[in-house]
Amino acid sequence: MGKIIKRIPYKGVLIELKNIVLHSSMQNIELPTNTLKSILYCGATVEYQCGRITEEQYFARLASDFRHPQEEIKKAILAVRKSLCVNPKVVEALASMKAKSKGLFELYAVTNFSKEDYALVKFLGFDWSLFERVFVSSDIGMQKPELRFYQHVLNQIGLSSEQVILVDDDTSNLLAAMSMGMQGVMPSDYSLYRSILNFVDIDPIGRGTRYLHENAQKHHSFTHTGVPVKENFTQLLILELTGDRSLIDIGSHRTTWNLFIVTPVLTQADFPDDMDTTSLGITILNRPTHVANLVMDKMLQYRTSDGLMQTFFTDFKKRVDPIVCCNILNIFYQYGWGNELSETFDWVYQVLQTRTYIHGSAFYPLPEAFFFFLSRMMLRLKNHRPCVYIRMRGLLIKRLEERLSVPVDAASLAMRLIVCHQVGVRHVSGLKFLLSMQEPDGGWEIGTLYQYYSKRLWLGNRGTSTALALDAIRRCQPWLAHRF
Repeated sequence: MGKIIKRIPYKGVLIELKNIVLHSSMQNIELPTNTLKSILYCGATVEYQCGRITEEQYFARLASDFRHPQEEIKKAILAVRKSLCVNPKVVEALASMKAKSKGLFELYAVTNFSKEDYALVKFLGFDWSLFERVFVSSDIGMQKPELRFYQHVLNQIGLSSEQVILVDDDTSNLLAAMSMGMQGVMPSDYSLYRSILNFVDIDPIGRGTRYLHENAQKHHSFTHTGVPVKENFTQLLILELTGDRSLIDIGSHRTTWNLFIVTPVLTQADFPDDMDTTSLGITILNRPTHVANLVMDKMLQYRTSDGLMQTFFTDFKKRVDPIVCCNILNIFYQYGWGNELSETFDWVYQVLQTRTYIHGSAFYPLPEAFFFFLSRMMLRLKNHRPCVYIRMRGLLIKRLEERLSVPVDAASLAMRLIVCHQVGVRHVSGLKFLLSMQEPDGGWEIGTLYQYYSKRLWLGNRGTSTALALDAIRRCQPWLAHRF
């Protein structure tokens, strides 16, 4: 399973106190909210928080600058200060993370506070030993986002900027720190714990693998409305991606496969076997040739008048889907029957050429599924029709590059990265983002894999998303090695 190459050897995490560890309130303050917000970022506040003027001088200057009665300003500022309190959930998360780090990194507090603010904060019943050191603007005479503030902190803790993460809710502070080479994290994007952990953790593969094993044989799918669906398709994908049969809950099938493991959910009770799941079952389990031949011979009985392969082993549901066709082509090429499906292959190629996949397909609502299952089929094509493979690979590269900046969920991003690796496209930013999406329990979000066509009801599977993510990371991790 091997650990991932360290992305960056982070040794220090700088945590802003305000709005993260500490909270304050502007409620029940007579001063207009917009005026108070302007005060917090004005020049006088900078001077005060750096210890260059006294508190009385600060209030007098604010009264002059904002043309507002000094006593009202003073009352508002003191009320905000008095409202400062500790966020216990954040403190608990930081303490837990520090304990689990076993000395891999240290936490440091950094904040723009006046001496009076900091004096109050120190008596809020907070265990300051959580931080190795605390850097306060009024103590050092400079503040964020000044570059010299960050340089002072780096000099004091003895780390380079590339070894440090700043967690802050202010974009200006993050921008300045990142311009110096630090990693910036805005905790509103994710939970604080997840945000930091996914940067400092050096073994996301180990965490993801543990998630799969801790939930072995429970990796079932769910609709986006929360209905559980026990089905074979995602189980087979997990098996292919991990090679570990102990992870999945799957039955035996002599020839054709049904999507559902036991009872169909949210559909007809006599749901027919389908060629999509069957194609995966035969190829992933590497069934004997005589079994595959029986199955393919039966498949050929269900073609449209255009010569395209249908999805189900029945004429009752005459559905055609280019991604299902990719999986059918895969079994036909694996067992040497590829020439039987020239019309289907030409149509799949046309879908790639014309970008018809852009709005999804009948059973797969997101485009990345087309790239992923097409690339699986192309691995077979490479051996049987190398010239066609080369031409299709070139076109696939172009289509991939068109979508590299399109936001997608974890499952689609992992699929995209796997295909990128196969065709030789480096997508480093995508890999970094996939790493950042890992949940605290080690898995990845449920994502979207396919849908009930008639109901437009999307389904996902955390086990499959995690298996896809781990496979993508293993394949693509060398892209990050150049940083060291």
